[in-house]
Amino acid sequence: LETSKDKLIQIVLVGQPEFEDGLNLDRLRQLKQRIAVRAKILPLSKEESLYYIQHRMQKAGANSTTVFTKSGLQTIVNKAGGIPRVINILCDNALITGYGYQRRPIDAKIVREVIADIEGKKGRSRLKWQLIYGLSAVCLDR
Repeated sequence: LETSKDKLIQIVLVGQPEFEDGLNLDRLRQLKQRIAVRAKILPLSKEESLYYIQHRMQKAGANSTTVFTKSGLQTIVNKAGGIPRVINILCDNALITGYGYQRRPIDAKIVREVIADIEGKKGRSRLKWQLIYGLSAVCLDR
């Protein structure tokens, strides 16, 4: 929407990489032609990913080197591929799993288990079975 002098509406479009694929469709070429400024945020480097985790841990009041082993951090960084959302998911799940095992620091073995669970490549972990049996026992006692 615009007049002869002014543009009446400015819209900011933000999306995942698939959004750009959609804009490349022939039926959306007119919309694509009207986009004045484009920016693409690239994945974080491995160093930036490590700094990102350290920063988040610091803001939460912890030190990433006392919570994760170096191999645990490297496994997270390698799997996440520089995508902050994936880093967050892997770290959150590793922290929960490590807490369940009462293990600290969290090592690469726990991170690999988390990755396998997320990808559905593995059956339920030993801890999850223990939780299921424990909850079942509590429910059956009532």
